[in-house]
Amino acid sequence: MGSQTETCGLRRISRVLLGMVACGALGLAFTGCGSTVTTRIHSPSLHPPAGEVLPPRKSDPSLGKVSPIELAQWAGSDPARLQGASKELLQRSKTQKNTKNSGRGGYALAACELAWRSLNETKVPASHWLSNPQSRDAADLYRSALKIFVSENAQVLASGRGTLEIETPLGAFQVTPRFAAGGRFPAGTFDTLIPADDVQTTGFTKKLRVTGLGAPLVGVRERTPDRAEEMQFQLPKIGVHSAIGSLARFDHTGPGVVNVTLDFYDLDRTPTVRIRGKEVALAGDFTAPMALSFGGTNDLSAGVASLFNLDGGFGHNGIYLTEPFDPNRIPVLLLHGLFASPLAWRNVVSQCMEAPAIRENYQFWYGYFSTGMPITPSAALLRARIASIRAAGDPNGSSRASKNMILIGHSMGGVIARALATDIGNHYWEAISNKPFQDIPMKPEERALLRSWFFWKPATDVKELIFLATPHRGTRMSDFFLVQLSKNIVELPKSFFEFETFVLSGGQAVSDNHHLSSFTKSFTKSFGGTVTGIDSLSKNSPIYEAFANAPIVSSASTHTIVGDRGRGDTPKSSDGVIEYWSSHLPSAASEIILPVDHETQSDPGSGLEIRRILLERLQK
Repeated sequence: MGSQTETCGLRRISRVLLGMVACGALGLAFTGCGSTVTTRIHSPSLHPPAGEVLPPRKSDPSLGKVSPIELAQWAGSDPARLQGASKELLQRSKTQKNTKNSGRGGYALAACELAWRSLNETKVPASHWLSNPQSRDAADLYRSALKIFVSENAQVLASGRGTLEIETPLGAFQVTPRFAAGGRFPAGTFDTLIPADDVQTTGFTKKLRVTGLGAPLVGVRERTPDRAEEMQFQLPKIGVHSAIGSLARFDHTGPGVVNVTLDFYDLDRTPTVRIRGKEVALAGDFTAPMALSFGGTNDLSAGVASLFNLDGGFGHNGIYLTEPFDPNRIPVLLLHGLFASPLAWRNVVSQCMEAPAIRENYQFWYGYFSTGMPITPSAALLRARIASIRAAGDPNGSSRASKNMILIGHSMGGVIARALATDIGNHYWEAISNKPFQDIPMKPEERALLRSWFFWKPATDVKELIFLATPHRGTRMSDFFLVQLSKNIVELPKSFFEFETFVLSGGQAVSDNHHLSSFTKSFTKSFGGTVTGIDSLSKNSPIYEAFANAPIVSSASTHTIVGDRGRGDTPKSSDGVIEYWSSHLPSAASEIILPVDHETQSDPGSGLEIRRILLERLQK
């Protein structure tokens, strides 16, 4: 007996080891080698823009020996001299220590004021400050100096607590921080402000930085215990990171008196400001907030964790926002594929947000689900999450965000997107059982849970569905030996495993033939036991038979993005995982075939196509 048990144990270990090898190969096939988003805050040495030449020195060969007051007097109203004086004070700020009498921030603010005067003394229109060689260097100095001043006073500026008196080498400056009235981010929203230029990132092939005036910042609102309810829809353990623009205006109201209005802008709402009668773009960085939200995450390891470490991650499944819910912007829900995580969308989002109209009109939501779970329980969880987010942010359901939704899914995520946009009726149940659902004895809570898996209404007001490499009829790959072998180490959550075992064994009375008998027989015939997310992708899965009989909601336009690996052999093509016969959707309003493999969301062509669809939706 002991020998037999030992042999069974060795077989189990062998299956697990083979499963690990199989899932490693499968993971590479689905997600590539994986990359990690790394983020660190780094303030570089304060050097002015390269190529700038100082104007002739006063009487001394070195401006470094001239006092700041004398430097400003020497500069007068000459734009070139003001640039030189600004550069000199910016250089000196490197060696300053913060004291009651000025300090690094004070020198930087004085340098910023001289650069601002230089810009205003030029004959160049404000709309051309960044493109004209005469004013471009002054704009760069202004940005560098403003960044340093904000960095030195980040927390007090973020609080917006009244006017600050800042000692500078040119005298006392009265600084009034302002956040747009009635906007998403009033004073006190953020705990601190981080210069976006100091956020060093890797893991993004596409970084979105907008050339403009001022210093680009990241507003940071930390996740704290007392904000748990407020941040229930933000990424786990991560607070809010938002792209903020900043602009300082200087007003000399009298001798020795300088009033500074320091404005902070929500760049999604206010991409430009008016200066001297001209619209001027604000500098912005939209990659830095995203990088701070996803920092330290590896897409391959996160994807593997979502498949195999379900007990640890199941409680975190849902939909997450990197910013607070915005009732005025249309939600775009991004659903990742097998062996993947929300990180897979980072470059697509950056590409889309290049268009100011998208930044102004859309908000990106990130779906996260355990891909080891079958599709329908995951869809049920996400459907409930959509309702919860809308109810919390818009109880009356009357906002733009509640009346519109865009669903974008890659691979398995596309199948879930389809489930979210389908009124399934009885079609799914009839595909697996010939016994009426109401005739099966169950506890009320079990019946409610099972009903959400097999009978559902679509998410409301879905307007666009974008499918990337989605198996609308399943895939043969999920039936391959290595794929099935990898199921050996798929750990279903204990609560889910126990309930699925109850269902698949025919209920509590296994010997009682009329308990779920036809339902059980259908599943065991197709899958031979418990059902995982891998089984849900099989062409034998009953979900696809149900989809064939249950149309997508009429309110939604559909679009497909597929890959043919550059072989140009459609309709006999494949992206290496999904074949065209499965990814093609005859009812789609548009279809684009890219010369790429299954990782279509990693190709720039997908980002361009998604951006096109989102912009066209605004015209509708």
